[in-house]
Amino acid sequence: MTVNKFFKAIERSIIDLIKNFKLIMAGLILGVIIFLFSKFSYTINKTLVNTPTIIIWLVFSTLITLAAFSFFFSGMIGVSARIVKKEKVKFFKEFLFNSKRHFFNNLLILIIITLAGGIIWVIANYGVMYTGKYLNLELKSATILFMLIYFLFIISFLMFFTFSIFFTVLNDLNFSKSIKKSFNFVKRNYVETLSLNVLTFIIIGLFNKINNPLFDIFEYILLAPLFILIFSRFALIYEGKK
Repeated sequence: MTVNKFFKAIERSIIDLIKNFKLIMAGLILGVIIFLFSKFSYTINKTLVNTPTIIIWLVFSTLITLAAFSFFFSGMIGVSARIVKKEKVKFFKEFLFNSKRHFFNNLLILIIITLAGGIIWVIANYGVMYTGKYLNLELKSATILFMLIYFLFIISFLMFFTFSIFFTVLNDLNFSKSIKKSFNFVKRNYVETLSLNVLTFIIIGLFNKINNPLFDIFEYILLAPLFILIFSRFALIYEGKK
């Protein structure tokens, strides 16, 4: 894909999002749910006094959050596929069908990605800690080293999961087949996938610098449905279904 076609696909996704307000509303509902649950989780967490209960609540609250992501993302991907293919969309019917059908498989994928990301963070963190002590690195140098190691782990491993939750819906696959397909897909389209991920992280990173809860919800209202449209479009284009 040429650079022009790459950005043209993103432009078409922006136009599709503007034309499909219900997709934005789905992102808004997800954002409100996550916001309210995070406030509730924080309140509960303050009442806990020992490490075991804190860990149990952390695991439980993480699973609830991932479950919400799985349900909404599955539905939004199903709707996005119809939009990209320019097919007639019965939003609520399509959304609920895909949410219910692919919820469990995408939840398993999100759990796997979360665990993998956590393991990578621990490896990078402790690797830098011991390396920093050995080389007597300053805090700034150690931070740069951590970011570099973490980024290398992402582009060499974690990034291959990028399209797994999409192929679950787009190709009606179980979680293991979807992950395998995503790995093969990213191998064939590594540069494009890397470009999409870098673009995603830059935009989300810029929004995260704005310390305002309203902007957190804004990420769900516009960025989540937009990126779902973009990644769905790229998956369908390279699969020859668009």
